[in-house]
Amino acid sequence: MGLLFMAGCSEDPVRGGGEPEVEGPEDCVAGEIYNTVLKRCVTSNLDAGREDASGGEDASGEDTSGEDASGGEDASVEEDVFVDDGCDEDRDGARSIACGGADCDDRDFRRSPDRAESCDSIDNNCDGQVNEGISCTFFAHSGDTLYTIDPFKRVAEAVGEVPGLQDIDTHPDGTLYGVTREELYRFDGARRRWTMVGTFPARIEDANGLAIDSAGVGYVTSGDSLYEVDLGTARTQLIGVVGETFYSSGDCVVNKRDSLFMTSKAEDQPDTLVLVNRMTGEGVELGSVGFSRVFGLTAGWDALYGLTSEGQLITLDSRTGQGTLVHTFEGLRWYGAASTPAR
Repeated sequence: MGLLFMAGCSEDPVRGGGEPEVEGPEDCVAGEIYNTVLKRCVTSNLDAGREDASGGEDASGEDTSGEDASGGEDASVEEDVFVDDGCDEDRDGARSIACGGADCDDRDFRRSPDRAESCDSIDNNCDGQVNEGISCTFFAHSGDTLYTIDPFKRVAEAVGEVPGLQDIDTHPDGTLYGVTREELYRFDGARRRWTMVGTFPARIEDANGLAIDSAGVGYVTSGDSLYEVDLGTARTQLIGVVGETFYSSGDCVVNKRDSLFMTSKAEDQPDTLVLVNRMTGEGVELGSVGFSRVFGLTAGWDALYGLTSEGQLITLDSRTGQGTLVHTFEGLRWYGAASTPAR
């Protein structure tokens, strides 16, 4: 909880009930600015305008050595550190290299020596490395192998096998689940093996998408329909039809805002991105992805990622559906994707 500072009444009221005469911004002359703390005009040069807490004269010529704002002695006064605007263009508080500082990119406030690394494609702390000491991966799988993918370093690492899954997703507790066209599986991280939870009812003809929201509710897409699935038993309940013109191309995902997205396929056309109502199942087309056979979707680090059967990793605009190629993993055919706790 922050501290609340309240202004008290003056102990020396103005005689006659009027206001004291003080300088205002309009009284400042060229080369000066009005200091709202000192209540007077000071030189606009930051280095010359600050009061030297170690002793000496301020811009007005008065000796302020050892005096605090109330006129008393204060040995604990520390000198403020100012960075000239010309040496800190991105206003992140770090002086540029050109001015003798260590800010490796004075045009980007996300980069400075004092910043912690975050999952992105830049060197946040100016040490020459990207994303060191942190994990920035999500799960993805081919027809028989589970991988972790780092979308920033653009690398994929095999971590185990999968039992012919169509799609995967991660529960808020960290448990990884997967679906075949007919069955629900759970991944046992300790034993590094998949266990079948149960078989879907016969009315689900082609389960190929799995998504889990922030409350742990599971969803399965099959054809043009959306189902809720019990992750403990594999029992399902129809929520609704996404739309007569929509057909699940192979994945769905719930982002951190609990918005449910699905990719829909159409013959001889690129896939489209569809926003699906989790309560009714009704879908709204957002636009063409520009890529076909987008079988994997996952959300992380404020981005929506897609994976295709051609080994492509793309980002999708969650407003328009437009996809942008990030990288192609040669020789890999992606099926599904899921977040990790790192996202």
